[in-house]
Amino acid sequence: MVFAFTPRLQRLGFDIGSLGLSNINTGGDLIIGENVDPIMEDIKRLSSWVFTTDVGALYQTAHVDVGVAGLSIVPYKNNLETDSIYIDDASMFTYDSLYSSKFMANFKVKFLTMHESPTFDLDFVPSLAVMYAPKTGHSEYYVDLMLNGFFKKHIAGIRSEILFNGQLGLSVHYVRSYFKDRYTKLLNPYVAFDFKNFGITYMQSIYLDNELTSTSGISSGGQISLVLKLGNDRIVRKTAPQSTWK
Repeated sequence: MVFAFTPRLQRLGFDIGSLGLSNINTGGDLIIGENVDPIMEDIKRLSSWVFTTDVGALYQTAHVDVGVAGLSIVPYKNNLETDSIYIDDASMFTYDSLYSSKFMANFKVKFLTMHESPTFDLDFVPSLAVMYAPKTGHSEYYVDLMLNGFFKKHIAGIRSEILFNGQLGLSVHYVRSYFKDRYTKLLNPYVAFDFKNFGITYMQSIYLDNELTSTSGISSGGQISLVLKLGNDRIVRKTAPQSTWK
């Protein structure tokens, strides 16, 4: 069992002109450029600091991982956002629903070996995750398909050391938010490299449908993540059939 407690301090920055913001009328249609909040018309950029906390638990075996988590357990509000969303001067969503906590469950399969040798292993690792916000009905669904490769060298006896880890994958992401008929579909191809205690990941997000903004057609954007791991154990020990011991 693995337990996690993650306090997070984030800086949020927005370029108002590139957000593609729209208003929504009572019929649920997007109205571009009409009745925009006058405060937003003269502001080009906004920024804010946000603090919140996540908690989680993960049960791991040689074959599968099963995890649950609570995201944004400490409610927050930053100065970029309002207490309510208004439609035709009527408040539709209040503070409690806008900044509600989310709960997540995930399931990962780890024993599908595609190649195995003393120096290199390649696994297919599919996973499924679901996230839900009870107060808003906001929900997200993820299907992740990953190839996970290990380059290793034999040390002694049943032990080997992982020299390098590489991942290539595709994540399919579906979001339903606030309005039940508003949704977003994303494809997220990614590549990751793990050099002992240092890791780097690049992901490209491709929006196939995005009814939450005024942007039409397919759009995309990328992100890079850098991770430093402290006390990372990279020794693998063969205590079971080779297809299950990583």
